[in-house]
Amino acid sequence: MRNGWTYLVAAVTALVYVVYIAMAIWTFYNLPPIPEKVVTKSGQILFTAQDVVEGKVLAQKYGLLDYGSFLGFGGYFGIDYTAYTLKFYVDKVRELRGLSFSDAGVKQLITPQFTSRASSVFAPASGTAVVSDEFGKAFDEAVNFYAELLGPKSEHIGLKPNLITNREEVRKVVSFFTWGVMIALANYTNGFPYMPGILDPNVHVTVATWVTFFVMLLVIMPLAGYIILKFVDYWREPRITVQLPPPSPAQRLTLLGFALAVLGLSVQGLLGGYLMHKYTEPAELYGISGINNILPFNVARGLHYNLAILWIAVSWVSFALFVLPYLGVQLSKTRILAVLGAGAFTALGVLFGIWASYLQLLPDPLWFIVGSQGRPVISQGTLWLLLVAALLTYLSLNVWKASKTSPEPIQPLVKILGIALAGAAFGAFMGALPVVTPWWHFTIDEYFRWVIIHAFVEGFWPAIVIPILLILLVIAGMVPPKMAAAAAGIDATLEIVTGMIGTAHHYYWGGQPTLWMYV
Repeated sequence: MRNGWTYLVAAVTALVYVVYIAMAIWTFYNLPPIPEKVVTKSGQILFTAQDVVEGKVLAQKYGLLDYGSFLGFGGYFGIDYTAYTLKFYVDKVRELRGLSFSDAGVKQLITPQFTSRASSVFAPASGTAVVSDEFGKAFDEAVNFYAELLGPKSEHIGLKPNLITNREEVRKVVSFFTWGVMIALANYTNGFPYMPGILDPNVHVTVATWVTFFVMLLVIMPLAGYIILKFVDYWREPRITVQLPPPSPAQRLTLLGFALAVLGLSVQGLLGGYLMHKYTEPAELYGISGINNILPFNVARGLHYNLAILWIAVSWVSFALFVLPYLGVQLSKTRILAVLGAGAFTALGVLFGIWASYLQLLPDPLWFIVGSQGRPVISQGTLWLLLVAALLTYLSLNVWKASKTSPEPIQPLVKILGIALAGAAFGAFMGALPVVTPWWHFTIDEYFRWVIIHAFVEGFWPAIVIPILLILLVIAGMVPPKMAAAAAGIDATLEIVTGMIGTAHHYYWGGQPTLWMYV
């Protein structure tokens, strides 16, 4: 079954991406509508589809999603723009109609009437949305509010001083926020953001929760019991030990990678302390004013979590370079330095790009390509993501090559490691799409953003780590090879299937079809 585990892991790796492509087609034909124009009942045009699309791009360009959140996705230092804007409209309508105006009356006045129920990837703008005159007045007030918040008051809330001073840009950003409110009220987000009397979770939220619970009881628990019993049998299998020579001079160079990882961890820790301090002193640092000109909250947050991603990745790449010669792959000093150098260059590009992009030091479209995409967590410029994909692909090919020359008992583990690296590389490539410009629709953007996040975290990274650990345990004679192969195969299969297709739990309230709640 040793090669059988390899085939199984390869099959599920291909399967999850086939499922993603198939579900993408379904999702992209059932997008929340972006109306060609939003008009009041009296005929005033509030904004157009182009305003919504450009507003989304501006929100990314200015790093607003690494400060606050949209439909719950983003940073949580600032407000959720959808929830706050919804509350803003509710309060303004009540002011116009009287504080005693009922929730039902308010909901009726702020709920849009769409003439088209869905957009698609081939028809981005469709139909017209009609809103009440009260909604129109509230929209104008919202533009005034955000122009003040993101302009003169931006430094006081932890952002760069006078972040957005162009009122037309503010109007487009508010158009994007308002579109989020409109699709929520039109039942495209399964009741998010929750506001009693105005917006409540729909029945699918409860049904999907209980369906998932019973599936776990009926399927997963018996399967777990069977696996445990099989592993008890595998534990009795014979063990082996492999004598390894001392590390070569080339292998010792990988210590540079670990030094870089320690440096990254240290800087990340300092940034974490800085971010915590921001909650008590958003505009200053222990009385030092002007700090937000250099390191506002969204910049510090982007650097903080990217450093975590980078130092973890560098440590595993360095470890792989250290182990590969023991598996039969000859690596010279030049090749090891080249790989580590490429990794360091990519890491510095990611960090400097985020800093320069969020401080508006990069013009269009460079901010998206070499700066920051402005997507929470996946904030790396697309060029850097493509370089990450290339590095992972190179590493995957070398590991696969090593599987042919490594000791026979650990070959299945090495093959599984190579497959997992390839899967992560493809996830990084998908995260870089569409490379030169942001996705025009928020729901499409979220679809691809969560693909790469789960490829790096829940899906393929565990399938990378476990084989490496098991290789060490087998070499040390602590685990039987047959048990190690089974453990790596089962873990990789379950992690990839559940971790990747399980991305669906991020598609509940971002405008994706309700079907995702049951996946």
